[in-house]
Amino acid sequence: VRLWNPSKLRLLRSFSGQHNSEILGVDAAPDNATVASGSADRRVCVWDVSTGRMLRSFRGHDARVNDVRFTPGEASLLLSAGYDTSIRCWDMRSRSHLPVQVLDQARDSVTCVDLLEGPGGVCGAEILSSSVDGAVRLYDLRKGMLRTEQLHAPVTCARYSHDQNCVLAASLDHRLRLLDRRNGQLFSTYRGHRAGSYRVQCALSHDDALVLCGDELGHVFAWDLVEAEVCARVDAHRSATSALQCHPTAPGFISAGLDGQLIVWQRRNASTAVGR
Repeated sequence: VRLWNPSKLRLLRSFSGQHNSEILGVDAAPDNATVASGSADRRVCVWDVSTGRMLRSFRGHDARVNDVRFTPGEASLLLSAGYDTSIRCWDMRSRSHLPVQVLDQARDSVTCVDLLEGPGGVCGAEILSSSVDGAVRLYDLRKGMLRTEQLHAPVTCARYSHDQNCVLAASLDHRLRLLDRRNGQLFSTYRGHRAGSYRVQCALSHDDALVLCGDELGHVFAWDLVEAEVCARVDAHRSATSALQCHPTAPGFISAGLDGQLIVWQRRNASTAVGR
């Protein structure tokens, strides 16, 4: 795992020596003091940003870990999504190496996990997940309820909108769907990109005005959220654009491709942060 300063294109820290297979998901804690990684070696590791040392290691998944996510606020909980069809919740304040909760309702690999903290903190949280079984699931931890939205195609990514009213989902039928978070109503469908075989990620711009997604041909597409029309297409990578993340407060995004490149985009300019 490498930590970069995107504005200066400077490598700040490398975290290595623990995982023995490819790393499929990373996330930083809200205070930026720790970083979590999930790997095909079935482990979840938590790293100290200042020293580069591993602080915690969690084992429990029976197959590769596809995604990891800290809870907002104090990052007291870490979620991991696995190919073993489960989401595991790890208590960062406890010394126990066992998950405090396992969510195993998915019938196939869980590709992505996100979390929305409620008024009561973690206890009032809502967990969002996507799965190859074609479903987007929303877990209300306060009420102990689960709502499933079936999209009838493998879902590779699902994210909350910044205003917390919508859920954006990318699926392997070459579509993205914007759903009402409260009742699952379909607001818009976004087409034009190629996504039928590879796991690609989607994102919303910092102001929720644009929908962005990578595709299998190395492009990054941007759609107007309301009109659902393509407003930009960037030739980003020489292979599939597998990962995408928007800046949280300003225009711009980062894309990563199977060509081994990580690219920082700002307005019309692009800077390559790392090559092969």
